[in-house]
Amino acid sequence: MSDEERTKWLRRSYTRSIPTTLRSLKQLEESAADAEAQWHELAKSLVSTTEGEGEGEREEEVPMEIRREISRKAEAFASQLKAVMQELTAQMGRAANLGLDTQTFEQYCVWAAATSQSSLSDVGLVDEDRRSCELLARVCMLCLCVSVVIGDLKLLVSTMSFAESHRLVERYTRDISYCGNGGCNGILRSNVACTFFLGCPHDGATRLPDGDVLSACILLYCLFTQSGKAATIATSLTAQEASLHALETASESEGVPDSSALYRMSFLHTVLQMLSWVEGEDFPRIHRCLVGGFHTEDGTRVPLPPLISLFISVMLHMVVRRRLVDARLHDAFRPVINVEAPAGGDGGRSVRVQAPYSLGELYDSCCGRFLGLCFAIQRDCMSVSGPWPLPTTVYEKLFY
Repeated sequence: MSDEERTKWLRRSYTRSIPTTLRSLKQLEESAADAEAQWHELAKSLVSTTEGEGEGEREEEVPMEIRREISRKAEAFASQLKAVMQELTAQMGRAANLGLDTQTFEQYCVWAAATSQSSLSDVGLVDEDRRSCELLARVCMLCLCVSVVIGDLKLLVSTMSFAESHRLVERYTRDISYCGNGGCNGILRSNVACTFFLGCPHDGATRLPDGDVLSACILLYCLFTQSGKAATIATSLTAQEASLHALETASESEGVPDSSALYRMSFLHTVLQMLSWVEGEDFPRIHRCLVGGFHTEDGTRVPLPPLISLFISVMLHMVVRRRLVDARLHDAFRPVINVEAPAGGDGGRSVRVQAPYSLGELYDSCCGRFLGLCFAIQRDCMSVSGPWPLPTTVYEKLFY
């Protein structure tokens, strides 16, 4: 096979209809790994070229043209990953068996989101190939990560619906209860989301399993969109927290404290606290958690996982802000606030690469710049939708 032929199937882009020639599972795995590798190479090269001269430099200027190039390439990665998910669905026979093989990927996801919850045995997950399920989970996490960076709400919703249609969180929860090990085995046990944003080895934070992060994202999405499923998901997270508490207690009694279980337990507890914060529209408290992270039971301050921070930012700007604009809140102020997106973007200005919490305290400089770049891209992508329908002073009191 020539290099050109290999590149053609390796980086196949998403199309509305399922391709007539499907790639093998091995090829799909290679395509997903290639998209992930492209992202890390791109981000690391940009981090190295924008590195400050000073030893303590934590912020860099990233020109508009570079940010636009990153966004364009991230969209290409997303298309490549969507193609993998689409073909994987066909490989597993789900679309054909359900009479959905002629529908587009988005139509399939809409169907999946509207489908009533059923048991794992009802959808045949028990008999599905383990390797296929692990690839599905990995690609779902990668798509979710890309969607929050480029502010693609459509991709975000499709990816979460796709994960729900394959009952990934249910299966992760089942693995926890069966294994009795806090979810260290089974699908979604990897750290794809953490590695995607931090990009390099670091000592500043414990890496959460993808299952914990995905469960939290689904709960937060239900809360912000008021979908009505939040209570069921919260019950599942409460059970996971109890399981981790039992694991941590057992490890303490054996004289070997499990720091990862303690961190995961504190994270799930914080996410469950957000139930009342989001329902009560306590945006200042949500923002304080984004900026300052949370504390574990031993008093250590740790950041929210990068995906959660970026996910909440997308929900605030693209769901909450949209709701306020549709309610014409801007008409309540005089003069009436203009909520239209500025023509021509920001005129080519550079943006400061800075995450919403102190990277100097929580990560080393390499990881800090890598993560800061993700936040800068997100801010740039979401700015095109227009400002909040609030006076500047009110907005700053709510979010800063």
